[in-house]
Amino acid sequence: MGSSLSQSTDPVGADPVSGIDALPPPAIHEEAWMVSCRAVCSMSRFSTNTVLFQPDTRLICHRGNACPLLRVARADRTASAARQHAALFIHTEARALEAQAVEIAPNTKVANSPIKLSVPGVATCWSLDPTAIAPSSTRQGTEAQSASAATADEVAAAAGDQERDEAPNLPRVLVRRGGEQGSVVLVYVHGFRQRFRRIVNVGEHFRARLGRPREGVDVGVGAAEAEPAGPVFVTFAWPSHKRGTAYGKARHAASIAAESLRMAVAALRCCGFKRVVVIGHSLGCRVSLHAALNAPPEARIDHLILMAAAVSNTDLGPKGEFSRNSLVADEVTVLYSGRDNVLGRSYEIAEATLGGGAGQKALGRHGPHESVPGVHAVDVSSTVGDHNPNVWLLSASVLGCISSALDPSGDCAKENSVSDAVDRIVSTASEAGDSSEDSFTEEGDESDEGDSDDDGYNSKHTAL
Repeated sequence: MGSSLSQSTDPVGADPVSGIDALPPPAIHEEAWMVSCRAVCSMSRFSTNTVLFQPDTRLICHRGNACPLLRVARADRTASAARQHAALFIHTEARALEAQAVEIAPNTKVANSPIKLSVPGVATCWSLDPTAIAPSSTRQGTEAQSASAATADEVAAAAGDQERDEAPNLPRVLVRRGGEQGSVVLVYVHGFRQRFRRIVNVGEHFRARLGRPREGVDVGVGAAEAEPAGPVFVTFAWPSHKRGTAYGKARHAASIAAESLRMAVAALRCCGFKRVVVIGHSLGCRVSLHAALNAPPEARIDHLILMAAAVSNTDLGPKGEFSRNSLVADEVTVLYSGRDNVLGRSYEIAEATLGGGAGQKALGRHGPHESVPGVHAVDVSSTVGDHNPNVWLLSASVLGCISSALDPSGDCAKENSVSDAVDRIVSTASEAGDSSEDSFTEEGDESDEGDSDDDGYNSKHTAL
C-alpha cells in the first residue's frame, strides 16, 4: 500500500495558509488516475474539455478543522474510531490546500493539445478529445524518406520516430501499462452529490482493496519498476450537483456525462488495455448505462458492474430504458442490497416527482424485476447495510465479484491483504456522515449552499 494511506498531519491551530509547511507532499501513484468532465471548482457545471490526469491521492477530510470526529478525538482519548479517523485523514483549511496547489503547479500543461486550462495542483494533463489523442502520424502525416539516401543511423532513427508517431498522444506510462500482458483497468463512476476529495478517497479505497502495488509504490510518471502490477484505477468525475434537492438536475447531467465516459473508455482502449471494467455506484450507474447504450466498438466495456444502482429495476428488461440487448458490454453484473435505505422511499419519491410514476423500485435495492438474459444479479443484503460505497467495499461478496471481473482467470480473486489503515477508512466513514451526501431528498445544510466544491479549489484557479 502507498503511504497516502498512512500519512497524516494535524495543522489545526496554525494559520490556514502557513499550515502548508505542515502538510505532507502530494501522493502520486502510477496506477491512480482521474478523468474529469466537470469544472474542478464546481459540482454542477460541465467543463469545456474532458481531461485525464493523476490526482493527489492523499486522504483529506473535506470537513477540515470543522470535522466533528476531529473534535471528538480531541475531547475524548478513548473514542477510538474518531481518533483513528483523525490520524488517518488530513485535516486542514481549504485555503492551505489551495495555496499548496498553487505552489506545486501554478499552471497546467495540456500535453497533447494547445488548449489552455488549469487544474489545481496538476502540472500536466491530457485532453481526451479524439483528435488530440490520435497518433501523430494520423494527425500530421509522415514524410516519405529515401532509403537509398539514408545512412543506417538515419534509418534507425526514422524507425524510432515512426514508432513514437504511431503511439497515441496519451501518458506514456498508461500506454506502457496498457501494453502489458493481461492489462486491466477499473473505472469507478461516482454517484449523486460527490465532492472531489470524496471521489479521490473512494478511489483510493478501491485501489487499496483490489490493487497489487509494486515495490516502491509511490512513484511518479516514468519511474522504472521491474515487476508488473495489477489493475490501473481511474476515477471518473462528473457534475453530480451538491444539494439534495437537485436530484433531477443530476439525473439529467448523467446522460450528458456519458459521452465523456465513452471517451475515457475509448482512450484506455487506445492505450492498449486488454480489459476495461466499469463500476458505477448509485446515480453513477445511470452515467455508466448511458455510456454503454449503443456505444461504438471502441468504447466497448468488458464488464459493467452496477453497485447500488439508482435506476429502475425494470430498466435492463427488453422494454427498459437500458435494455440489456442494447448495452455494448460483454458482461453485466447487478449488486443489490435490500438494506440500502437511501434507495428506498426517498428514491421512489424522487423518481415519481420527475414523472417516472409511482411505485418505481430501485435496481440497487430490489435487484432486477425479472430474470434478464446476460445479467448476473447478486444479492449482497447479508453483508451490505448502507448506501456508502466504502461500506460496499467491505463486503466479501462485493469484493469477490469485482475481483473476478478484473481477472476472470481467478488470479485476482484471492482475498487481498489490506492493512488496518484501510479498514479505518471505512470504520469512520459512516460516522463522519458520508452517506447523507447520496440522499435524494435531503435539503443541504448551510455548508451545502451554492455550487462550489469546497475542497480547496475555489478561487484563484480557472476551471477545466
